[in-house]
Amino acid sequence: METPTPTFWEIVLEFHRYRRPYGSEYEHHVVALLQSVGFVPCAGGIIRWGTNRELFLTAHTDTVGVAGANNLLRVDGRFLVGDGLHNIGADDTAGLIILYHLAQTRPDLTLFAPTGEECGGIGSREFCEAHRDALPRVVISLDRRGYGSVITHQRQERTCSDAFAQQLARMLGRDYAPDDTGLFTDSAVFSRYGSLECTNISVGYENAHCPGRASRCGVFGVADTAIGADGFHAAS
Repeated sequence: METPTPTFWEIVLEFHRYRRPYGSEYEHHVVALLQSVGFVPCAGGIIRWGTNRELFLTAHTDTVGVAGANNLLRVDGRFLVGDGLHNIGADDTAGLIILYHLAQTRPDLTLFAPTGEECGGIGSREFCEAHRDALPRVVISLDRRGYGSVITHQRQERTCSDAFAQQLARMLGRDYAPDDTGLFTDSAVFSRYGSLECTNISVGYENAHCPGRASRCGVFGVADTAIGADGFHAAS
Protein backbone atom coordinates (compact mmCIF):
# COMPACT_ATOMS: atom_id res chain seq x y z
CA MET A 1 0.00 0.00 0.00
CA GLU A 2 1.24 3.49 -0.82
CA THR A 3 2.52 5.78 1.92
CA PRO A 4 -0.31 8.00 3.25
CA THR A 5 -0.29 11.58 2.00
CA PRO A 6 0.28 14.49 4.41
CA THR A 7 -3.42 15.24 4.15
CA PHE A 8 -4.21 11.79 5.55
CA TRP A 9 -1.91 12.36 8.52
CA GLU A 10 -3.36 15.82 9.09
CA ILE A 11 -6.82 14.32 9.31
CA VAL A 12 -5.67 11.59 11.68
CA LEU A 13 -4.00 14.12 13.98
CA GLU A 14 -6.97 16.49 13.88
CA PHE A 15 -9.43 13.77 14.88
CA HIS A 16 -7.16 12.75 17.77
CA ARG A 17 -6.56 16.30 19.00
CA TYR A 18 -8.62 15.97 22.20
CA ARG A 19 -9.75 13.36 24.71
CA ARG A 20 -13.54 13.53 24.55
CA PRO A 21 -15.59 12.09 27.43
CA TYR A 22 -19.34 11.87 26.88
CA GLY A 23 -21.00 15.27 27.11
CA SER A 24 -17.77 17.26 27.15
CA GLU A 25 -17.23 20.30 24.96
CA TYR A 26 -14.36 18.48 23.25
CA GLU A 27 -16.75 15.98 21.71
CA HIS A 28 -18.07 18.82 19.54
CA HIS A 29 -14.70 18.96 17.76
CA VAL A 30 -15.14 15.62 15.97
CA VAL A 31 -18.84 16.28 15.45
CA ALA A 32 -17.92 19.42 13.49
CA LEU A 33 -15.37 17.49 11.41
CA LEU A 34 -18.01 14.92 10.46
CA GLN A 35 -20.62 17.57 9.73
CA SER A 36 -18.18 19.06 7.22
CA VAL A 37 -18.64 15.91 5.09
CA GLY A 38 -22.42 15.69 5.30
CA PHE A 39 -23.37 14.34 8.72
CA VAL A 40 -26.48 15.87 10.29
CA PRO A 41 -27.91 15.75 13.84
CA CYS A 42 -30.18 12.86 14.75
CA ALA A 43 -31.45 11.16 17.89
CA GLY A 44 -28.40 10.05 19.87
CA GLY A 45 -25.70 11.51 17.65
CA ILE A 46 -25.11 12.48 14.03
CA ILE A 47 -25.72 10.56 10.82
CA ARG A 48 -24.97 10.62 7.12
CA TRP A 49 -27.95 8.96 5.49
CA GLY A 50 -27.12 6.77 2.49
CA THR A 51 -29.31 5.25 -0.16
CA ASN A 52 -28.98 1.89 1.63
CA ARG A 53 -30.73 2.14 4.98
CA GLU A 54 -30.67 -1.58 5.69
CA LEU A 55 -26.97 -1.37 6.59
CA PHE A 56 -25.43 1.03 9.14
CA LEU A 57 -21.74 1.53 9.87
CA THR A 58 -21.12 3.06 13.31
CA ALA A 59 -18.30 4.68 15.28
CA HIS A 60 -18.80 6.62 18.52
CA THR A 61 -17.77 10.20 19.17
CA ASP A 62 -16.92 9.92 22.90
CA THR A 63 -13.73 8.51 24.44
CA VAL A 64 -12.59 7.44 27.89
CA GLY A 65 -10.32 9.61 30.03
CA VAL A 66 -10.40 13.10 31.44
CA ALA A 67 -11.28 15.85 28.99
CA GLY A 68 -8.28 17.97 28.31
CA ALA A 69 -6.17 20.09 26.06
CA ASN A 70 -4.33 18.85 23.01
CA ASN A 71 -3.09 15.28 23.02
CA LEU A 72 0.68 15.09 22.63
CA LEU A 73 1.08 12.91 19.56
CA ARG A 74 3.74 11.85 17.12
CA VAL A 75 3.85 9.71 14.03
CA ASP A 76 6.10 6.67 14.43
CA GLY A 77 6.40 4.87 11.13
CA ARG A 78 2.90 3.60 10.40
CA PHE A 79 1.52 4.35 13.85
CA LEU A 80 0.22 7.31 15.81
CA VAL A 81 1.72 7.26 19.30
CA GLY A 82 0.79 9.17 22.44
CA ASP A 83 2.95 10.49 25.26
CA GLY A 84 2.82 7.26 27.28
CA LEU A 85 0.79 8.93 30.04
CA HIS A 86 -2.63 9.50 28.50
CA ASN A 87 -5.02 7.47 26.39
CA ILE A 88 -5.09 9.13 22.96
CA GLY A 89 -8.69 8.08 22.29
CA ALA A 90 -8.07 5.79 19.32
CA ASP A 91 -11.18 3.97 20.64
CA ASP A 92 -13.09 5.02 18.69
CA THR A 93 -11.38 7.83 16.81
CA ALA A 94 -10.03 5.19 14.42
CA GLY A 95 -13.59 4.32 13.45
CA LEU A 96 -14.56 7.97 13.04
CA ILE A 97 -11.74 8.50 10.55
CA ILE A 98 -13.10 5.64 8.46
CA LEU A 99 -16.60 7.17 8.54
CA TYR A 100 -15.11 10.52 7.50
CA HIS A 101 -13.49 8.99 4.42
CA LEU A 102 -16.48 6.82 3.50
CA ALA A 103 -18.79 9.85 3.67
CA GLN A 104 -16.84 11.28 0.74
CA THR A 105 -16.71 8.15 -1.39
CA ARG A 106 -19.74 5.94 -0.65
CA PRO A 107 -23.12 7.71 -1.02
CA ASP A 108 -24.86 4.34 -0.64
CA LEU A 109 -23.72 3.73 2.95
CA THR A 110 -25.55 5.04 6.01
CA LEU A 111 -22.97 6.17 8.57
CA PHE A 112 -23.97 6.72 12.22
CA ALA A 113 -21.79 8.37 14.86
CA PRO A 114 -23.52 8.04 18.25
CA THR A 115 -22.45 9.60 21.50
CA GLY A 116 -22.19 7.91 24.89
CA GLU A 117 -20.96 4.47 23.87
CA GLU A 118 -18.45 4.51 26.72
CA CYS A 119 -21.37 5.12 29.10
CA GLY A 120 -23.40 2.10 27.99
CA GLY A 121 -24.52 3.03 24.50
CA ILE A 122 -26.59 6.08 25.41
CA GLY A 123 -26.75 7.51 21.90
CA SER A 124 -27.58 4.23 20.19
CA ARG A 125 -30.39 3.59 22.65
CA GLU A 126 -31.82 7.04 21.92
CA PHE A 127 -31.65 6.36 18.20
CA CYS A 128 -33.29 2.94 18.47
CA GLU A 129 -36.07 4.31 20.64
CA ALA A 130 -36.74 7.05 18.09
CA HIS A 131 -36.65 4.70 15.06
CA ARG A 132 -38.09 1.44 16.38
CA ASP A 133 -40.06 0.85 13.17
CA ALA A 134 -37.20 1.59 10.78
CA LEU A 135 -34.05 0.02 12.18
CA PRO A 136 -31.42 -1.45 9.84
CA ARG A 137 -31.11 -5.18 9.33
CA VAL A 138 -27.29 -5.04 9.50
CA VAL A 139 -25.10 -2.93 11.83
CA ILE A 140 -21.30 -3.00 11.57
CA SER A 141 -19.49 -1.10 14.31
CA LEU A 142 -15.95 0.08 13.50
CA ASP A 143 -14.79 -0.13 17.09
CA ARG A 144 -12.68 -3.24 17.71
CA ARG A 145 -9.01 -3.24 18.65
CA GLY A 146 -6.47 -5.12 16.60
CA TYR A 147 -6.47 -6.13 12.97
CA GLY A 148 -8.54 -9.25 12.39
CA SER A 149 -11.76 -9.55 14.42
CA VAL A 150 -15.28 -9.88 13.09
CA ILE A 151 -17.24 -10.12 16.32
CA THR A 152 -20.06 -12.65 16.65
CA HIS A 153 -20.74 -12.30 20.40
CA GLN A 154 -20.74 -9.32 22.77
CA ARG A 155 -20.67 -10.01 26.50
CA GLN A 156 -21.20 -13.65 25.58
CA GLU A 157 -24.46 -12.90 23.77
CA ARG A 158 -24.65 -13.70 20.07
CA THR A 159 -25.18 -10.59 17.96
CA CYS A 160 -24.51 -11.93 14.47
CA SER A 161 -24.53 -15.31 12.77
CA ASP A 162 -21.39 -17.26 11.97
CA ALA A 163 -22.40 -17.28 8.31
CA PHE A 164 -22.58 -13.48 8.20
CA ALA A 165 -19.27 -13.10 10.06
CA GLN A 166 -17.55 -15.50 7.68
CA GLN A 167 -18.93 -13.67 4.64
CA LEU A 168 -17.78 -10.30 5.96
CA ALA A 169 -14.35 -11.66 6.89
CA ARG A 170 -13.89 -12.96 3.35
CA MET A 171 -14.80 -9.55 1.92
CA LEU A 172 -12.43 -7.71 4.25
CA GLY A 173 -9.62 -10.17 3.48
CA ARG A 174 -6.23 -10.06 5.19
CA ASP A 175 -6.41 -11.78 8.61
CA TYR A 176 -10.08 -11.11 9.37
CA ALA A 177 -11.99 -14.01 10.93
CA PRO A 178 -15.03 -14.55 13.17
CA ASP A 179 -14.31 -13.82 16.84
CA ASP A 180 -16.65 -14.61 19.75
CA THR A 181 -14.77 -12.61 22.42
CA GLY A 182 -16.43 -9.22 21.93
CA LEU A 183 -17.22 -6.94 24.85
CA PHE A 184 -19.70 -4.16 24.08
CA THR A 185 -20.27 -1.48 21.48
CA ASP A 186 -23.16 0.24 19.75
CA SER A 187 -24.03 -2.67 17.48
CA ALA A 188 -25.00 -4.66 20.59
CA VAL A 189 -27.68 -2.06 21.33
CA PHE A 190 -29.13 -2.43 17.83
CA SER A 191 -29.14 -6.21 18.30
CA ARG A 192 -31.23 -5.88 21.46
CA TYR A 193 -33.72 -3.73 19.54
CA GLY A 194 -34.09 -6.31 16.80
CA SER A 195 -31.49 -5.69 14.09
CA LEU A 196 -30.55 -9.14 12.80
CA GLU A 197 -26.82 -9.05 12.02
CA CYS A 198 -24.79 -6.83 14.37
CA THR A 199 -21.02 -7.06 14.53
CA ASN A 200 -17.90 -5.11 15.45
CA ILE A 201 -14.75 -5.21 13.33
CA SER A 202 -11.11 -4.41 14.04
CA VAL A 203 -9.95 -0.99 12.86
CA GLY A 204 -6.27 -1.07 13.74
CA TYR A 205 -5.85 0.48 17.19
CA GLU A 206 -4.19 -0.95 20.29
CA ASN A 207 -4.39 -0.33 24.06
CA ALA A 208 -7.97 0.91 23.94
CA HIS A 209 -8.37 2.18 27.52
CA CYS A 210 -4.81 2.15 28.83
CA PRO A 211 -3.31 5.35 30.24
CA GLY A 212 0.21 5.09 31.58
CA ARG A 213 1.60 3.35 28.50
CA ALA A 214 1.99 4.30 24.87
CA SER A 215 -1.28 3.98 22.97
CA ARG A 216 -1.08 3.24 19.29
CA CYS A 217 -3.53 3.74 16.50
CA GLY A 218 -2.59 1.55 13.55
CA VAL A 219 -3.51 4.08 10.92
CA PHE A 220 -2.59 1.74 8.08
CA GLY A 221 -5.12 -0.68 9.49
CA VAL A 222 -7.67 2.14 9.42
CA ALA A 223 -6.87 2.96 5.80
CA ASP A 224 -7.01 -0.67 4.73
CA THR A 225 -10.37 -1.21 6.40
CA ALA A 226 -11.80 1.85 4.67
CA ILE A 227 -10.75 0.40 1.32
CA GLY A 228 -12.09 -3.02 2.27
CA ALA A 229 -15.41 -1.35 3.04
CA ASP A 230 -16.02 -1.19 -0.71
CA GLY A 231 -17.51 -4.65 -0.31
CA PHE A 232 -19.92 -3.76 2.49
CA HIS A 233 -22.88 -3.43 0.10
CA ALA A 234 -22.78 -7.18 -0.42
CA ALA A 235 -23.12 -7.81 3.31
CA SER A 236 -26.52 -6.20 3.45
